[in-house]
Amino acid sequence: MFNICFSNNRSEIHKGENSNSGKGNSNEIEVLKLPNVCVSCGRDLTALDSRILNIQENRNQPYESVPKFLFPYICLTGFVEVSGRYTRISYIFTIFLLLVCADIFLTHGIFFDQRIIKIYLPYLTSYLLTVTAWGTLRRKKRQLTTVLGTTRDLKLYAHDKMVNFIAIMICIVTPIISILLTFLLNKSNQKRFFYGFEVENYWSKIAIMSSKNALYFIIYPCITHAIALLYCVLCLRCSNRINCLCQKITQCSPGNFGIPKQQSILKNRTQVRDILLEVQAVFSVPIFCTIVGNILMCASVIGWYLVKKWDDSDIAWKMKIAFYVINAFSNVMATTWVASESAISMKKFKETFNQKTQKRLLYYDPKGEQYLKADLLAEPDFVLTGCDIISFKRSTILALVGTLLTYTVLLMNTN
Repeated sequence: MFNICFSNNRSEIHKGENSNSGKGNSNEIEVLKLPNVCVSCGRDLTALDSRILNIQENRNQPYESVPKFLFPYICLTGFVEVSGRYTRISYIFTIFLLLVCADIFLTHGIFFDQRIIKIYLPYLTSYLLTVTAWGTLRRKKRQLTTVLGTTRDLKLYAHDKMVNFIAIMICIVTPIISILLTFLLNKSNQKRFFYGFEVENYWSKIAIMSSKNALYFIIYPCITHAIALLYCVLCLRCSNRINCLCQKITQCSPGNFGIPKQQSILKNRTQVRDILLEVQAVFSVPIFCTIVGNILMCASVIGWYLVKKWDDSDIAWKMKIAFYVINAFSNVMATTWVASESAISMKKFKETFNQKTQKRLLYYDPKGEQYLKADLLAEPDFVLTGCDIISFKRSTILALVGTLLTYTVLLMNTN
């Protein structure tokens, strides 16, 4: 009997005789090792085997650049191309997300109050923008997977620890807040979870309200945090790479800062700039929607307390709006601050490169080197934007806060 076995580097033919004739209880097996060649054409398949192994080993390498505890978030939401159970889970998540959105709008439609329509509109719009951001980024998951692969070598373990900590805290705090709100809600607000109907069984009521609260929080603010965290991770890695290039320029003496050194540094800088352009192409619309959605959520809360008194609200409502405001404000501030770091790093690189070339010009006679500097300085300042509407600079933070307060007060005072 012949058994053909294929291994990674060779084919083996096992020739053996079974002990069915009663001559013994053991099998005698002879192993014949043959060259790893194609039977039809005689080509050596060793190189092909090694390429297949490399493909298998590198299949999940794009996701090595994603922090460990952030990875389940982006798989669950379907932001990257994955196979296996994550694909099925992302489809289930999509169904739940659409059902929860329908539930939110149905509930607010049943309990619609004309007197506070100015508060309802920004609140519901923030959910719409969150779903829009999710859908837009999900459509670009192939591009995002490519970007994650290009940033694999820019991994920063210090920043990853912070991102992992934030991801864990979101996972812990969200269910805790959901359960607390469930037990603190008064009876009139509990009816909103059942479309105005009465539920007699106490534990069934608790289970349904806790589940609904958790699902509401998964849409907002969990999805916005997942988008913002992934965006910030990519921006931080690119900024750190540019800062490392600035350090190399600073440490290099003017005498050694010749054309080969300048070309090498500018080549690395161009690679990082190309990555930032890809990040801009992927995240421009989603990050704009998340920022506007967060601002509208803050506006809704501020507008509520322009027409209502703080003491008139129950403890559950106070806790809920505090949770919303803290998450919305921190999301906008962190995203704007981190994204602006890219513009600062790029500007710093220009200044550092210019200073080093000036020193070289003073002490040496660098003929033919000025064209590199001229091309760099002629480039416009690089700034990440959201839909070319919001420019991510440090000054943008104050502009967003001022816009939020001004337009909220104007809207609430308009008849």
